[in-house]
Parts: sequence; structure tokens; C-alpha cells
Amino acid sequence: MEKEHRVNVYENEGLYEVIARVRYNSILDYWDGNNWTNGGTGLHKGLTKLRDGRYVLIHGTQWQGKKDYGIIISPHRALQEILKSNNEELLETKKFRELKKIYEEKINKEDDEDYETRKPVAILSTTVLPLDGEYDIKTLKEIPDISGVSHFIGHPATREIVEKLGAVKAESNLFTGLKVGETALAFSIAQGKSSRSQNGFTSPHQDVKIEDLSVRLIIRLA
Repeated sequence: MEKEHRVNVYENEGLYEVIARVRYNSILDYWDGNNWTNGGTGLHKGLTKLRDGRYVLIHGTQWQGKKDYGIIISPHRALQEILKSNNEELLETKKFRELKKIYEEKINKEDDEDYETRKPVAILSTTVLPLDGEYDIKTLKEIPDISGVSHFIGHPATREIVEKLGAVKAESNLFTGLKVGETALAFSIAQGKSSRSQNGFTSPHQDVKIEDLSVRLIIRLA
């Protein structure tokens, strides 16, 4: 049942100064098979717009001692929140018609470019994001062509795997980040298969096979 109250709005997650108050909603929730939620058990998300045009992401909670609140987000992130929660019908409403325009002009066009088949500019061992921006990250079922792509992987076994796939060691050990429209692949040891769970860190001596790796596509959108 929808709550009937207003929540404080802040500039960011720092929750320092209240800049507005908005009516609570959870229109970004989705059915996970048991409950309407977004973000985990007892957690919810909503979206609204201030009179000055700024978007507010609403964080709701059913946990005792926690309070609902909102933060200012960019139009691009507002669109991403709608798409990731599979609530595209919100783009048909008057309040979010600006987001529908962004979707039609940018996202649809970018879909045609097919990021999954575009050659990445870097191979990493983790989802390193040294530059601020808007990113999308997805796990791939198949590994695309990485021949000739520079890698920044230090773990010996993982390095051997990507080099057998055609990646080459980067001239520098420092990955400086992605430009808008660029992609990278992260070859990380899958959860539960890393020595980190036992030792608190990934051992450089841990032997891994390609089936032990999780391959994620990192896309910089803005």
C-alpha cells in the first residue's frame, strides 16, 4: 500500500541540507516474485520532478529506524532508473516526457550500435571507474573479440587467460578511464571462487580457469 507522506530532498547522498520536500511514491518498484521492491528486501524507489525541472530519486524503506528520503539526480540517471526497473510506461506520462525525448534521441540510437559487439578499449580485472560519469554495467554470456586490446591485469592466471584471447599488456599500469561512448571489459574472479572470501584478499598465486571468471561490459554513457 502506498505511503501518504512527504519526504525530505537533498542535493546528494550526503543528506546535509534539505532543499525541498516531495510527496512519497514508489513508482520504480518491480515485482521480484515475492514483493514489490527495488534495491533489496524492504527497500523501494520512486521518482518525481521539482517545479524547477530537477529530478528527485526517492529512496523508501520499511526498516525500523530508517527514514525515506530523496536526492537530486540528472535526467540521464532518471531515465536509467526507469529503464532498469522495467517501468518504461512512465515515459508516456506528462511529467517525464523530457526523458522520453532523451530515450528516443540517445538510447534508441545507441541500441543500434550494439555495445556488446563493439571492441572495448581496455581489459580490466575489476569494474574500475576513475572518472565521474554515467555508466552501465552488464554481465556477458559470451566473450567478444579482444585481440589487440590493451589489458591492465596484474593477476598472473587471469593475465594469461586474456593474453591467450589476444589482449596485450598496456604500456602503463594506470588505467585513466573511459571517454563517453567507450567500453571496457572486466575479467573478475566470480563471486565465491575468489580466495578473497577466505583470506580477505585475492591471492596472486590463485589458479583460475576461464570458467571461474565473470566478464562484465562497462559502458560510459555520459
